Amino acid sequence: MGEVVKFKESIWRQKSRLTWLKEGDSNTTSFHRAVKFKVKRKIIFGMRIGNSWFSEPKELKEKVFNFFRNHFSYPSRRCGLDLALKFKRLKDTEALSLKKSFSMEEIKEAV
Repeated sequence: MGEVVKFKESIWRQKSRLTWLKEGDSNTTSFHRAVKFKVKRKIIFGMRIGNSWFSEPKELKEKVFNFFRNHFSYPSRRCGLDLALKFKRLKDTEALSLKKSFSMEEIKEAV
């Protein structure tokens, strides 16, 4: 059944192209008909989410919004990778030495 509909659409599309070639895209009824047809084809009347069909705009908006919010939000659970690494800690004196300014001799030695 779907193939028959597609075939008929194909025939109408070819006929409209022939009409357009003959008449051009001036302010003609065939041109306006073609534009209306394209607009009607692009309207979303509903959407199947899971096993349910939603056609109310408010419901659709909520379902689509929730889908993308869940899709792009960070997962609340931690990943399974647990790095139990134990780093050595600096003593207080070593930590203070890192804050100390360099002397001119230390700079010359490093360069």
